[in-house]
Amino acid sequence: MVIDALSELEDEEKPWCDLVFEIADTSSAGSAIAFHAVGAVPSGEIGFLARVPLTNWTPQQVDTTDEGAVEIHWGRIWFCSTGAQTDRPLAVYEEWFDLPRTSAAVPGEIECAAAILGDDPQHLEKTKTYIKLFFDSAAERVPESYAELFLNFDLPAGRVWLLEKDPEYRKSLAGWLAGRYQ
Repeated sequence: MVIDALSELEDEEKPWCDLVFEIADTSSAGSAIAFHAVGAVPSGEIGFLARVPLTNWTPQQVDTTDEGAVEIHWGRIWFCSTGAQTDRPLAVYEEWFDLPRTSAAVPGEIECAAAILGDDPQHLEKTKTYIKLFFDSAAERVPESYAELFLNFDLPAGRVWLLEKDPEYRKSLAGWLAGRYQ
């Protein structure tokens, strides 16, 4: 039985569309990890593959007024399609965000800028990790394409979360998944 991807939604009438997945499998290729995340929605099984490097992250100390200095590591992550299983989250987002249905196929791979918030990238396999994804490679020529999304994962616990950063990114996030900004 695959986890209900909508099971962690808040009880509001239309909360932010935060999805939870279980990790179906993982692989390590030396300097990177990959995991296949799957969940279930009423229309069927949804999922995606993520490739996350363990090296080539650039650390930056950010001074916050509340918590003191926080270390952020900057790098790249690849959000990859597994076919129809990855096309369904796009349909879920379009329905949840009240956007027109596109019936588009998610591109095979979307490269995102990423910021690991406070964790050491070399220990991603051992702890819950909080990452902010930036869908930004087309933003200079198409400013309305910019989007952000949280990708959190806990490999030891076998869970992955795609969490909305802000409702203002809904249309552009759907656009990225529909392949409009490749």
